[in-house]
Amino acid sequence: MKKIAVSMIVMFTMNSWAATVGEESAIGCEKERQAFEKADTRWQRLSNDEQRRFPSYLSIAHDAENTWRACAGLPPVQATLAERFATVRGEQ
Repeated sequence: MKKIAVSMIVMFTMNSWAATVGEESAIGCEKERQAFEKADTRWQRLSNDEQRRFPSYLSIAHDAENTWRACAGLPPVQATLAERFATVRGEQ
């Protein structure tokens, strides 16, 4: 009887602990997602001419997206940063 009670306590404690860890990692990814969305919004607000003049905004958005995707367990963006720059400049 004592073993059953201890086993049940451990089982319930582990489930609670696992749920807490999951929530904390989700919060971390939420911050990364918000950072990506903010950077992407800034990039999208620029005109085409401004996008060509200020490629650093694309670099920030690209890095933020890959950071969020890595946190969420997703593969990185397929297009490289150089390919995205070429598209903005009209080379592709």
